[in-house]
Amino acid sequence: MGMFGVSEILLNMEDMGQREIFTTKVKGIWPNRKDLRDSTMPILRGSLLGFALGLLPGAGNVTASFISYGMERRLSRYPEKFGTGVI
Repeated sequence: MGMFGVSEILLNMEDMGQREIFTTKVKGIWPNRKDLRDSTMPILRGSLLGFALGLLPGAGNVTASFISYGMERRLSRYPEKFGTGVI
């Protein structure tokens, strides 16, 4: 892993061109009340499923993540919007 990092550093040092600095304000990072209300049940279901699968030996966090994603996709009120970034 370190060799990949070293090569990236050397490539960045080689390219000493003009760099752009973005000065835009970042806003809307924190979820509002509606977002929290909409995501409360999926968070609870995912937490319970992750806890139950975490008790099983050999079933790691990746398994719980995939199963939780599939469950929420099936239970979604708006399946056409699922997976597009909508909360």
